[in-house]
Amino acid sequence: MNPELLLLTKIRDLLAPNQICVGFETLTVTTGALQLASIPADASGAIIQVESDVLTDAIRYREDGTAPTAKVGKFKANADEFELIGAQSLQQFKVIQGSAGTTQLNISYYK
Repeated sequence: MNPELLLLTKIRDLLAPNQICVGFETLTVTTGALQLASIPADASGAIIQVESDVLTDAIRYREDGTAPTAKVGKFKANADEFELIGAQSLQQFKVIQGSAGTTQLNISYYK
């Protein structure tokens, strides 16, 4: 497991040891900016896994409500996982394809 992800997981478990999964969504990433489509009403965070045939720069994303571009935004590669914390971050999250390929996000929502 990625050392940074392991550390984040341990911190999350210490701060919120009783998180409950309240939903799951698979989102196919395209060249147009997308938002999360199925956020449960009681979700306060999410863990997102990138699944792609693009090994690097599979996606670009932002959490401030502004649409990312193929060159601007945080980037993630195939098999990366990251966490969104807070209901507002879930609502403002936008993602776009970083490089040409087939990419989907596997999203688990938590409260």
